[in-house]
Amino acid sequence: MGDRGARIRAVSDHFGLANSHHCLHVEPLEWLRLNETQATKGLKHFLASDDERIGCFLRALAPSIVWPMDLEDLSVAAEVRSGRGRIDLLMHGRARNRMWGAVVEAKFEHGLGNNPLSAYRRHAVNLRMTVATDGSAERTGALIVVGKRRCRQTRRKLSRNEHWRFVHWHEVLRRFDAALTELKVDEDFRRFRRTLWERAGEP
Repeated sequence: MGDRGARIRAVSDHFGLANSHHCLHVEPLEWLRLNETQATKGLKHFLASDDERIGCFLRALAPSIVWPMDLEDLSVAAEVRSGRGRIDLLMHGRARNRMWGAVVEAKFEHGLGNNPLSAYRRHAVNLRMTVATDGSAERTGALIVVGKRRCRQTRRKLSRNEHWRFVHWHEVLRRFDAALTELKVDEDFRRFRRTLWERAGEP
């Protein structure tokens, strides 16, 4: 019994289920099967309402970056035109006289295909994010492909775009939900995240 209880606590701690805001406490919207554009536009809608949410999502996307807690002038946008494509989700803000943020390419079933990752990287650099460093400066920008699996096409594409990193949807959502703290539960946002979690888990 003790071992079983310890395993249950370990699972709860891993997913952050003690957080009353956690999306796994509710059921998904069964009538909604999100596509990539709906997912990123939905995230943009809910994140844009609160700077703390944007900061929390940045930390969930790239926990290896030491994100400042005093980010200012935060913004989030979806479907941002860049080169021959559109950036799915773009977030940035200022702190310590530097630009911090993330460029996100979101995928479910589709591979990266013709997505111009090099153009998206230049977009981040033009915004003054530091997306690569030789050790003389800290990284302030994350280039993230968030998806369900690293298919062969995605692995090949990432091998030619070294500064990009793949993260599973569930890892991002798990970290975000475990860290989210708000005075009042936003039921619409929580149900959206639960629906996104379910979509990301489809085979």
